[in-house]
Order: sequence, then structure tokens, then C-alpha cells
Amino acid sequence: MVETRRKTKAATAASIAGKNVDVDASDSEYEREITTPPPPRKRALAAKIKSAKKKVPTQTPTPEQDPSESEGDYKPESQQPPPAKRVKISVQKGKGNAKRGKCLSLLPTMPMDILFEIFASLAPKDLLALSRTNHDFRNTLLAGNATGVWKKARQAASGVPPPGIARPMDDLDDDVADEDKESKDEDNEVKEPRWTEARWAALLYDPTCNVCGKKGINTIDFALRKRVCKPCKRAHLETASVYTREHRGKVGLELFELLPSTRMGGRVNSRSTSQYYWVTDIEAMIKEWDKHTKDIKAMKPNAVDNFAKFKADKKKAVQAQLDHAAMCDNWRAEFYREAANAKYQRQDARSKEIIERFTSLDLGYIDRDVYPSLRPRDLAKTVPLSDEAWPRLRQELEKFIAAERDRRYRQEFNQAVCDRTLLVESHIYKKYLADISPRDCPYQPSLYDFCQLSPLKELVYAPKDQDITAADIQAVENEVTVQIPELAETSRAKLVSLIPDDVASAAADGIDPIDLAATVFLCTREAPCCYNRWLPGWESAGAHHCKSYGMELPNTYQHQWREWSTETSIAYSEEYSAVAKHLVEVAGLNPAATLPQEMDKADKRFICGRCPSTSTWLNGQMIYGRSVHTWREALLHEGSHHISEQCEHKWVVMTEAQRESYEENQFPEPSSFQRCWACNHCSEHLNGLFRKDDALLHLRVDHDIHAPQEPTDLFIYPNSVNRSSFSRNIFPDPPSNEEKI
Repeated sequence: MVETRRKTKAATAASIAGKNVDVDASDSEYEREITTPPPPRKRALAAKIKSAKKKVPTQTPTPEQDPSESEGDYKPESQQPPPAKRVKISVQKGKGNAKRGKCLSLLPTMPMDILFEIFASLAPKDLLALSRTNHDFRNTLLAGNATGVWKKARQAASGVPPPGIARPMDDLDDDVADEDKESKDEDNEVKEPRWTEARWAALLYDPTCNVCGKKGINTIDFALRKRVCKPCKRAHLETASVYTREHRGKVGLELFELLPSTRMGGRVNSRSTSQYYWVTDIEAMIKEWDKHTKDIKAMKPNAVDNFAKFKADKKKAVQAQLDHAAMCDNWRAEFYREAANAKYQRQDARSKEIIERFTSLDLGYIDRDVYPSLRPRDLAKTVPLSDEAWPRLRQELEKFIAAERDRRYRQEFNQAVCDRTLLVESHIYKKYLADISPRDCPYQPSLYDFCQLSPLKELVYAPKDQDITAADIQAVENEVTVQIPELAETSRAKLVSLIPDDVASAAADGIDPIDLAATVFLCTREAPCCYNRWLPGWESAGAHHCKSYGMELPNTYQHQWREWSTETSIAYSEEYSAVAKHLVEVAGLNPAATLPQEMDKADKRFICGRCPSTSTWLNGQMIYGRSVHTWREALLHEGSHHISEQCEHKWVVMTEAQRESYEENQFPEPSSFQRCWACNHCSEHLNGLFRKDDALLHLRVDHDIHAPQEPTDLFIYPNSVNRSSFSRNIFPDPPSNEEKI
């Protein structure tokens, strides 16, 4: 009897603790399991056991009870062993004791009506998770009387469609509780058998493959009512043509009209034009089909009519399922759109909260400073910004926001400088240039240098908040214009000081070395600022003014990170001076006395001896030969191709015979079609240079000059011809055998 009582107590303790303890285990195993204190990780479980034992009365028979009703053989109290002591389970004191009152283990013991009221406020996804917590919740939620809970939760969700009718080959009892198979729709009309609400929620919200159990499957095939991964689709989907070919003589195409199909095959990333069928459905339908066929062959009563009714019902069910699938697809697309919009709204609300917090710091931040500084991970978060996360976020972003604020300050300041520079140009600078000879205009200070003169500089570069008007600019006109001649002389003297003494001493008598064609200067600014970087003589160097990315005015966007400056920076170049000296010598002139104008007048054509023959299309035919250059183009070619080779220059002048054949294939001179001409009788060039034809027309119409002369009436504005993008001329030169290979 003692042994039986021990086993009974063991079973009672095991049932309370939720363990599966074998009651036939030995006494030593029982005592060791019950009396051994639990490890620290089981503190919560031990608390449950101790709390439950206090509520379960000990099943010891009393004297008033009939001994026959007690468990085991009855013995007098004197002969009975002492009662077993209550099992004392040691529970470590700590943070776990504070959570005893929050234990939800007794929640399933609450009345059903209260539980259902609680469950009805949950979303279908939460109900599904709750039903998989333990057996008690599962049995409660999957019971037939819990259908209303699932239905109410589905209706409370955003437009979730109701479960469709059962598929032709569905087993409604699979993995769900027994619900009424003939359910009512939203209008309480009895319809055909439908899926259970619990199974429908599992299909919608459980991202698990229904075949292999793979997680993370987000695509539902509503036509088949399955959520299947691509490998399982490839293994379980077949087209009608393939299946009938593999089972020739056993399956007809008419059978597939009774089965649901899908276009989402496992071998493509998008929908295809083929119809795919689930292999298990095909096999089940074959059995039904064969059953009716055998009945017809056996000539059973109404077999033909039953078969016809069977096919009609299946076709109707398939069509209803496809219509329901279309409705579900529309709901899914709308659901994703609403979810995306809700996510964007939460992200936007978080971004606005971050911007509002930064702009309220009184540090000069505005919205356009904060938003560009937000990182993608900051914009992607949807949770509201908490007070705990704000200090860390501010520390991470404030340096970028401060940089954006400074950039904005620079941009606003450059805009103010630009507006004031335009006032200087329109009220002082152009007025001054209009009073001097047009041929002297290129050698005057640039607009940038003009704005550096005091007191004009103080007005142009005043703080952006200070209002500078045209009257303020005109008030200092006289004080500024008297400084211009001295500024021009200073610029020329600075260039002369750059020329080496040996080069200056080699110049011919009466010739200033800065005017020679063999004296070449180089613009040291970055390439985007200037395209005419090689400047022979004062004619080009004196008229060179650096542009700021093609603009004399400050670009508010290009210069938002730095100070605006188009200050001219020129240095003497020994390499290019040597090239120019070589070209002058090859042309048969004296490098110590030849000016750039004389080289232009000589109009020689040079061929590079270091470049191989090349080809180009001209007038619909391929011309093979060597590139031909003017002396200015030769300087550009040398600088872009051979200046770093540190080898002997090899330029050859074309002979008269070569020149005659070359003229037939010559491209037009760049100055003939570019805007590089100016009138020497007016200041119209200040509004823009002319093309040559337009300049000749201007002289005839405005100045009544019908036979203009260069440079008396019109001239090429220095450094205005862009030869960098000019297509090279080709001198016909048959290639050698090596070059052909």
C-alpha cells in the first residue's frame, strides 16, 4: 500500500508540474526527481508548482470515510506510517519572485465567456499565435464554439476576405477543430462548405511552407489555397500537357477542367501563361473519376447522371474558388498598399519629430539642414523617437547637421555676393569698359579683380543680411576707377617677373620678352576652370581671366562648400616655351623676335612626328593619314599627348605640295564658326561676342562698313577660340605595312 501511495503521489505531483513522469519508475528515481532542488533557470516553474500544491488538498482518507473507499489497504492510525512531509522546493530569492503575480498559467481556467470577450479583441494573427502557445489555448480556440471569436477578429481587421468554399479536394478536418462544415456567410445565408476560420487565418498569417515547413514564405497562391516555397512548387506542380504525356492513355484533358489551377509555377519569378495543377489533387481526382467510370461500366442506376452532376459541381466549385482567389488577390494588393502607406506615415512622423527637435535647439538649424543629414537607417525606422534615444541620436547627427547649416550659410552668402557683383557689372564695370578701346578691353582687370578693389570689396563681401543697393555701388565709382590703370600695370609687371633672366636676355633688341611667341605661360588653376591653359606671350597671358566653372559670377551651388574665387593664377612654363620655340624654328622664324601675331600671319601647318597615322570619316569616306595642326593647336596637342614623355620634339612643317592636297580635306577653322569676334568700333561685344558672319553683318548695318579689315574693323577676341574640342585635320598618308597589321 505504501508503494501504491507513493506512485499515486508521484503521478499527482507530475500532473501539477506539467511533467510526463512514469508512475512505474523506481522509488529512488521518484525521490531524486521530487526532492532535488531545481536549478536557477527553473525558478518560475518551481514557483508554479509550489503555488499549485497549496491549492490541491492531500488525498488522505479520514476516520469518517469508509476504509473501502480509500486508496489501498486500510490500516489503523497507529499502524499507518507517518504522513509524508510536504515537498519543500527551494526557490532562490531574486527578481523572479516579483513576477509571481503576473503568471498567466491560470488564464485557461477562467470562464469561457470572459475568455472569448478577451480573445475577440485580438487580431487574427495574434489569435493564431495564442492557439499555438499550449494545448489548453489550442483546444479552447479550435473548439467549435470559438468560431465566432475568429470571425469577429477577422471582421475587425482591415477588409480581410472571408474563407472561400472548400476546394474540390480539400479535407476540412485537417489540422483544425471540428467546426460546422456548412457555415453561413456575412448575410446569414447557408452556403457550400467553407474553410474554417482558424485554418484561413493560418493560411493568411503563418509564413510557413505548407509542404516542407520552410519559414519566410510570403507568397500565397489563393488559387490553390496554399503557401508553398518554390522548390515544393517544382516538385508538386505539373501542367496538363506534361502530366497527360507522362500518363498517356490514363488521363484525359477533360479531367483538368475539374481542378483548380494556378499560373504561379516554381520555375519562374512571375506569372506565366501556363496552367499548373497540384499533383495530389490530380491523383485524388483520378480516383474519383475512375470510381464514376467503373459505376458506368457496371451499369449502376443513375451512374451517368451522377457522373454528370459530379462534373458540374466540381466545375462550379473550381469557378467559385477562382473568383474567390481574384478577390483575395485584390485584397492582398490593397493590404500591401495600405501597409506601405502606414509605414511611410510612421516614418514621416518620426522624421518630422527629429526635425522638430533639432530646429527647436536655437542653433540656427532649419528643416533643409536636418533632413539631408538623416541616414537611411534613421528614415527607415517607424517607432516614435523616445526621450532615451534622443541624446544618442543628437550626438550622432549634430556634426552633419552643423555642416549642412554652414553649407547653407555659404550658399546664401554666395547668392548675396552674386547679386552685388551683378550690380557692380551693370553700374560700374561695363560703363568703364565702354569708354575705352575695344581692343584694350581684354587686358583690363576681370570682374572678380575689379570687385577686389577697395572700398568696393567691403560692399560686395558685406554680411548677407546687410542690404547693399545700386546707390551704394555708384557712390564709390570714382574711387574705384582711378585704381584700374595701376592694377593693369601691376599685372603685367608680375608676369614679366616670372620670366627667367636667360630667356629675357635672349630677346632681340627692342622686343619685350613677354611679347614673344616662345614665351609661354601656364594657368595653374584646375582644368574645369579654364580650357585655354597654354598662354603664349602677353597677347594670351594678359587677356586670360580664370573662370569659375565657366562663370565669372559665383555659382551658388558649385561654391557652397568654399569661398568664391576666380583669381587668376599664372606661372611661366619652361616645357611649353621649349615647344613653342621649336615650332617657331621649324617655321623658319627667329624665336627671339617672333610675336604670336606673326606666327598667326605665317599660317603654317605642322605634323607631329611622334604620333602614328590615324583614320577618320570625311565626306562619306575613310581618310587615313596624320593629324595636322596650327601652331596654337600644336601647343595643345603637345600638352595633352607628349609633354610628359621628356623626349625630343619632332614637328614637321607641311610643304607646298602637301598643303595643296591637304586643302581638299581640310576642316573649317574653329574661328570661322565660333563666337569669338568683336567689333572695334563699339562696345557691342560686352553683350556677347559674334560669329564672323554676324560680325560682318553688324559692320555693314550699324557702321556702314562693307569691306572690313582685320584687325582695324573686327578682331578675334583673345582666348575666345576653343580648340580643345576641335576635330583634327587629316593629311592623306597611306599606312605602312606595320601600321596596317
